[in-house]
Amino acid sequence: MKVPVAAVFLTVALAGGVLAQTPATVLNLGSAQAQFMKPVELPIETDGVFENPYDPEQVDLWVSFTSPSGKTLKVPAFYSQDVDAETLQVKPNGRWKVRFTPNEPGPWSAQASLKQGNVQSAALQLNVAANPSAKGLVRINKTSPLYFQHENGDFFLPIGQNIAWATSTGQATLNDFQRWFSRLSENGGNIARLWMPSWNLGIEWKDTGLGNYQNRQVQAHLLDEVFRMAEDRGIQIELALLNHGAFSATTNPEWDDNPYNIKNGGMLRSPEEFATHAEAKKYFKQRLRYIVARWGYSPNLFAWEWWNEVSWTPIDDTLLAPWIQEMTAHLKTLDPYDHLVSVSYGSASVGNTWTLPEIDFVQEHDYSQRDVGRFLGASFRQLNENTPGKPIMLAELGYSSAGTDDLPLSRDEIQFHNGLWAAPFSGFASTGMYWWWDNFVDPRNLWTHYKGVSEFFQGENLAVMRPSKVKTSDLFGALALGLQNESRALVWVRNNIYDPGEALKVYADALRNGTFKEGWTFNPDPVKDLEVTVSGLKDGNYQISFYDPQKNQWLNITSGISSGGVLSVSIPELVKDLAFKVTLK
Repeated sequence: MKVPVAAVFLTVALAGGVLAQTPATVLNLGSAQAQFMKPVELPIETDGVFENPYDPEQVDLWVSFTSPSGKTLKVPAFYSQDVDAETLQVKPNGRWKVRFTPNEPGPWSAQASLKQGNVQSAALQLNVAANPSAKGLVRINKTSPLYFQHENGDFFLPIGQNIAWATSTGQATLNDFQRWFSRLSENGGNIARLWMPSWNLGIEWKDTGLGNYQNRQVQAHLLDEVFRMAEDRGIQIELALLNHGAFSATTNPEWDDNPYNIKNGGMLRSPEEFATHAEAKKYFKQRLRYIVARWGYSPNLFAWEWWNEVSWTPIDDTLLAPWIQEMTAHLKTLDPYDHLVSVSYGSASVGNTWTLPEIDFVQEHDYSQRDVGRFLGASFRQLNENTPGKPIMLAELGYSSAGTDDLPLSRDEIQFHNGLWAAPFSGFASTGMYWWWDNFVDPRNLWTHYKGVSEFFQGENLAVMRPSKVKTSDLFGALALGLQNESRALVWVRNNIYDPGEALKVYADALRNGTFKEGWTFNPDPVKDLEVTVSGLKDGNYQISFYDPQKNQWLNITSGISSGGVLSVSIPELVKDLAFKVTLK
C-alpha cells in the first residue's frame, strides 16, 4: 500500500503479566503529512513480547484518530512479519502497525492504547491536506437505494469481473493480479470480486491452526500488494471472507482439511456447527478482527462478503441469519468506515438473509444459460420484490461449465458481452460480472468488452432513471431495453440471434445444410429497417447519439421529435447490438 510522505512512530512500551516484562513507557512520537482519503500506515513500537501476537486476548492494541470536527475513529492495530518482496521469505522481525484513511482534511490527533495494562501513547498530530479529486467510499445511493454512489455524490456503476484468486503461485501470484487488474482498468473496469481461499490468499487453514496467522504471513503480504494494485488502478474490491467449499463435504469440498474440523484439532464435528458453536464463532471473530485491521483501511474496499454461495454448505438460513446478525454487529465494532456488507447464494437462489438490515445489497449468480436480454428483467423484478429497496448486483455470470467452448463459436463470449449490457438495462446495480477470468476472459483478451459499456455509461446517473418499456417494430427479430426519465433515455438494442442458444442453432443449421466449412464464423443475419419506440419522454426535439458496442466507438448523431410522449428511432441494419442515447435539446 502507499505510505504518504513519511512513516510515523507511535512508540508504546507495554507491561504486565508474564508476556510483557517491562514497565509501561512512552517514547519518540514522530509526525507525518497525509492527504484526505489517502491511506496512511503508522508503525507502533512496543517492548511487549507475546506468545501469540494475533490473539487480542493477549494483546488488544487500538489507535484512536480524532478528526478536526471532533469525531473519533477507533482503528484496530495488527501484527505482521516482514516478507522479502523478491523471494517471499518471511523475515525474523515482526512489526505492529495501524492503517488509517483520514476522511476529513485538517489537523488530526492519534493515540495508541493497549487494553492489557491500560497503556497509552502520547498524542500524535497529523496534518491532513485537502484532496479535491478524492471521491470517498462507495455507499448506497441517496437518490435511489437501488444503486451505489461515492461519498462525494458521484454515481457508481460497478463494471467488473470476478478475479477470485491467482492461478500462479509464489511471486507469480502478483504477476497474475497485476496483469488482470491492469487490463480491467485500462478498459474502464472498476471492480473485482476477490476471495480469501485456502489455496491462495486465505490467512487461516490447517497449516496455521486456529487463531495464529504466523504461517500465513506470506499470503497476508500478497493480499497487501493486491490491494495496493487495486488502489493504484482505481479498482474496488469486493472481498469474500468465506468460500463455500471450506465448509462443504460435497461441493468443492475442503471440509476434511478445515482447521475447525475436529479431525484437524478443531471443535466441529460437522460444518453446520460453525454457525452455532461458541468457540468456533470466537475464533472467526478473531480472524475477522485481523482482516479488518489489516485491509479495512482501504478506500478501495467496496464491500465485505460474508460467504460465497453459502447455499452449497449445510448451513441453512435458519442458522445463517443469526450468525450474520452476530458477526455484522461485531464487524461494526471493528470497521470504523462502515463498509458495505453482503452475502451470496449459488445460482439464482433467493436468500432469506438478504432481507436482513445487516445486508446492504443483494447478489445474483446466474449460470442458467438463459437469454440474459430476455430474462434478466424478470430476475431483477423478482429479487426486487423479495428484497425491496436494496441494490441488486449480477455478481456472477457464466454459460459453459468451464468457460470454454469446443465449438467454432464462443457462446461464452456472447453471454459475457450481453451480460455486461443487459444487466444495468434490466435494473441491476452493476454490469454482469463474468466468472471465467483466468481461462476465458484473459487468455482470449476479451477485456475490451468492458471498454464499450464503460464509455457508454460514463457520466450517467442511473439513480434518476428507471427501466422503461422500449419496443421494436420486429419483436421476433430484435429486443430493446431502456433506462430513462422524462428528458433522457439510454437504449440497448440487440439482434435476437445474437444469443448463445440461437447461435448454436445457426451452427447446427450450417452443419445440416452443408454451408459449414473451415474458417466458418458466426454472423447473425441482420435485422433491417428496424424502428425503436421510446415512450414517456416529454414532447420536444431530441439529439440521438449512437454507439457501437462491438467496435467500442461512437457513431453518428441524429435528431428526433417526441410527440405525444413517443419518439421513434430508425435503425437501418442491426447485426449484433447497438446502443444510443436520447437527450432533450
